[in-house]
Amino acid sequence: TSPPEKEFFTGETDGIINRYRFEDNEIKLVEKNEEHQKDTVMKLSFDCYNDKLASLSDHYLIIFNISK
Repeated sequence: TSPPEKEFFTGETDGIINRYRFEDNEIKLVEKNEEHQKDTVMKLSFDCYNDKLASLSDHYLIIFNISK
């Protein structure tokens, strides 16, 4: 499973997760989540039935709501 066709996520080595959307022939930053900063993201999981992406580190569980 994967996020909606026009959205994608990237992770940085310092734990920041960025969410992008492709609109009008441009890639736009939709969200920059720094809650995992200075931490290691251990797992990412996408729930296609509830349109959610979950990220888990040693200290945080973050739920992203994915819009279609």
